[in-house]
Amino acid sequence: IIDKALTVLEPKKDSVIEKYAYLYLKAGENSSKVNNLIKSVTYFKRASEIFLKQKDTISFLWSQNGLSRLLGNNGLFDEAAEARNPIFLWKNKISEVEVVVMAHITAAIEATSQNAIDKELYHTRQALLLADQMASESKQVIEILMRACATYIFARHNLLKESDAHLKKLKGLMEHEQSNAFLNTYYTLAIGQNTYAHGNYKRSVAYLLDVFETVKQAREPENILAYEFLLAQNYEEVGSINKSLSHFKNYMTLKDSIQKSTSRKRFAYVQNKFELQKKDLEIAEQKQYISLLGAKNKLKSQWILIGGISLISIFLVIYLLRSRAFQKRNQKLQKEFYENLFFSIEKERKDIASNLHDSIGQNLLVIKNKFLLKDQNEDVSVVDNTIKGIRDISQNLHPYKFEKIGLLASLKNTIKVLQQNTAIFFSEEINEEENLVSTIDIEKHLQIFRIIQEALNNVIKHSEAKACFLDIKADVNYINFFVKDNGKGFVVSKYKNLSNSLGMKTMQGRSAIINASLEITSTLNNGTLVHLKVPKHE
Repeated sequence: IIDKALTVLEPKKDSVIEKYAYLYLKAGENSSKVNNLIKSVTYFKRASEIFLKQKDTISFLWSQNGLSRLLGNNGLFDEAAEARNPIFLWKNKISEVEVVVMAHITAAIEATSQNAIDKELYHTRQALLLADQMASESKQVIEILMRACATYIFARHNLLKESDAHLKKLKGLMEHEQSNAFLNTYYTLAIGQNTYAHGNYKRSVAYLLDVFETVKQAREPENILAYEFLLAQNYEEVGSINKSLSHFKNYMTLKDSIQKSTSRKRFAYVQNKFELQKKDLEIAEQKQYISLLGAKNKLKSQWILIGGISLISIFLVIYLLRSRAFQKRNQKLQKEFYENLFFSIEKERKDIASNLHDSIGQNLLVIKNKFLLKDQNEDVSVVDNTIKGIRDISQNLHPYKFEKIGLLASLKNTIKVLQQNTAIFFSEEINEEENLVSTIDIEKHLQIFRIIQEALNNVIKHSEAKACFLDIKADVNYINFFVKDNGKGFVVSKYKNLSNSLGMKTMQGRSAIINASLEITSTLNNGTLVHLKVPKHE
């Protein structure tokens, strides 16, 4: 229905129609609900643009707040902060402070998801400073959200005196709002966190379970995530290990799903942004081309030949220069994109591996010790297998103590693990005392490890090899890494789509951001050689 309305209004370009901007605002909200990030961002920006033309400052700021919330929910935190900037810049020039309060609440929630404690507490306290200035019809709802946010965040950081004070005010505000499922979700989460911080774990569980089904039916992932994690914490404190593990498993599964979804949407958003910049550059080149042709036609007849040759020469030079500049810009954008993408992936992998190793692993060790004390040896073997499985997953996600033991030791350990756990004979020629990789910038080490790890995984999955050898050699300007197997091999020329596979794109992308070259040679029935050539630092 909204799309049909927009097709009618858009050709008119009439920004004075009052409902015109609100239609785009609603279209942005609806597109967000069906996970169309690019379309939703476009609609929100269009709404903001029209509100500015209408000189409707308050509506413009509310639109910006909605845009910032959309970007933040999809992990685009820098873009979200940029969208909120006008709200904080104009906060002293507007009469309706509710939009500023909501902007601070949104920023505080984003800071919570990033574990940025200082920003979390700053934005919460900034919102509270404006509480007495609110006077609009939405004051009651916004104050409930603000007090719930304050109660929850202060309790998270054991600032119980402040948390209790805001919870007292929150209870008074909620006396006539208990039937409001939306507000009750945040109220219950706040009181549940406060009760947990006071050590009343069973009461906290009772509060949370009372509304948990309603929360799940609302299908707001971030709320479900917060409830699952808090329930897992409470059950762990009261000794209900099975229930704690069950909720923590639900929490990790949902968190992983959210991260994968937001990563896909961020990728699409960045790619779309790149395509728009590319299109703008092409339009600029076309305008330049038209301008040159127009100038050419105005030359006097006696200078047509000379002038034409000159213009064509100038055009060719400009075209070549612009093409070269565009190519460099394209390469720079691609490199920045891969750097940001791989940095995000490695950070998420490291966080998940740490949670598996430090949280679930420790809980399983506690369970194992309890079984040992009760002489339940059969159950201990199951727990041991589970611990081993979690450690293997954690190792694959992020090599244990990589930053401490370094690249060479991590590669040797990987070969050792593969030799022990696969039917392939893995060996290596790595001399840690020579420390050849000391001539490579340390920021490149993790990317090198990931490339070698992907090459080794390909040997296991595809080569049908009986043996695989990892070697490292140095020459004047480069450190060379070789992964050689004696598998079935393949004819490289027949595999035209090899470079388009996800694994190869990842290896090539990582090679590009460290300025390395990657070469794969193979012969049918005579194995495959992967050669990574990394330049030494100057």
